[in-house]
Amino acid sequence: MTRKLHDMQQPHEMQLKDAVRNSAQHIWQAGLGAFTTVREEGSELLARLMKEGASLQTRTQQLAGQKISDAITRMGETIGRQTTAPLVKMEEVFEERFTRTLRNFGVPTQDDLKALTDEIEDLHKTVKALSGAGAHARKAPAKGKEKAGAKTGARAASGARNSPMLKKQARVAAARA
Repeated sequence: MTRKLHDMQQPHEMQLKDAVRNSAQHIWQAGLGAFTTVREEGSELLARLMKEGASLQTRTQQLAGQKISDAITRMGETIGRQTTAPLVKMEEVFEERFTRTLRNFGVPTQDDLKALTDEIEDLHKTVKALSGAGAHARKAPAKGKEKAGAKTGARAASGARNSPMLKKQARVAAARA
């Protein structure tokens, strides 16, 4: 009886062993198939993933670059507004001190030169007006002083071209006449 039992168990064990062996072989073959598929499709999958990653990186860098650019622009505007007023004040102080230093050294300023130019123009107009009046006075001398004035006027007229002193004397004589 034990032998019968034992004989009955052997085919059952054999079937179990065959089933386990077949199952292991199927698992092995499935693993090899998966490995082959991954190897073939894996490189394609890897290439596709790398392409998507590069695209994402480019978009991210562009977005970050734009944000950084905007931030730099805003910061520059803010700094510009904050520094403009002090720079203008500093420039005014510098100009004031520089002008004061030039005055201390006796260097005329632009306003001084303008005032001198205006004064020279006024003097030139006055001289022109007096020269025109003096010419009229020489043409019509006074009756009582005609001889004395004529000598002085003649001397002054002939020498007036050469000497500033004679010009002055001529003007004085013309004014007296």
